[in-house]
Amino acid sequence: MDITCFNDKLWDLIDDHVECEVITKGFKSIEGPAWDKANNRLLFNDATGEKLYEWTCQGGTKVIREQNHMANGNAIDEKGNIISCEHKTSRLVKIDKIGNEEVLASHYDKLGLNSPTDVVIKSDGAIYFTDPNLGRTKKNGSKGIQELFFQGIYKYDPKRKKLDLLIDNLKNPNGIVFSKDESKLFVSDTNDKSIWRYKVDKKGDLTYGEEWVTLDEKDIDSLHGLEINDRQDLICATTRGLLIFDRNGKKLGLIKLTGKPTNMAFGDGHMKSLYITLCDRLCKINMKIGKKHMYN
Repeated sequence: MDITCFNDKLWDLIDDHVECEVITKGFKSIEGPAWDKANNRLLFNDATGEKLYEWTCQGGTKVIREQNHMANGNAIDEKGNIISCEHKTSRLVKIDKIGNEEVLASHYDKLGLNSPTDVVIKSDGAIYFTDPNLGRTKKNGSKGIQELFFQGIYKYDPKRKKLDLLIDNLKNPNGIVFSKDESKLFVSDTNDKSIWRYKVDKKGDLTYGEEWVTLDEKDIDSLHGLEINDRQDLICATTRGLLIFDRNGKKLGLIKLTGKPTNMAFGDGHMKSLYITLCDRLCKINMKIGKKHMYN
């Protein structure tokens, strides 16, 4: 692991001598890390291996779902259900504590979704997810013909069982995360190498969006998952490593890792451990500032 500092505020977040610990390895293509506070475990998908795993400090790694339909992003709702984005079936699903599955969304306006990819849950229970066409290939999901003519950002209301399209003008929306007070929503656009910031109104709709950050680094091919800490520094998984921005979009630093990170999530009791999925392995970096402001 190598750390490049662009601004000294970076050292408030991470020690310069910190190590990246390999937690478990031997996977095909892991994604969707999500910390389950109630059960003190980390959940993640092996998309290509088509399995859902849990990792605990005591029990190690265990398969908890033998067929995840090439799922990508995960989130945990307030009742402990797993909300998962399936590429192979182009569905957003809920998995309860005993493994029963319920399809929350598979179509919009009678047309099949593209490939739900990343998901986040607001404190009122509303589920927000991105739907790029990244899974519309045999390698990443299903090579079926794309039915929608756009790649969207959606909100699913579990109380009304209603799906609303919020944004339809990004090239390939991917990572998604709320600000601490949930007044803003951040979304990475994989192909455009940009991060968008949207204002969230009292109804949970997106009222204004701006291209918050655009990257011009030639050695960064694409952007992936997002995470945010309690100081409102944003962490973005890129093909080059983890890029860290302050709340104003200024680059603080770059953490280069062995492999290409796909996503990350804070976890452990103090919520300062940053768990990172790197295709074939799950790693952890101890941070100085974590994330305690959300239940999922």
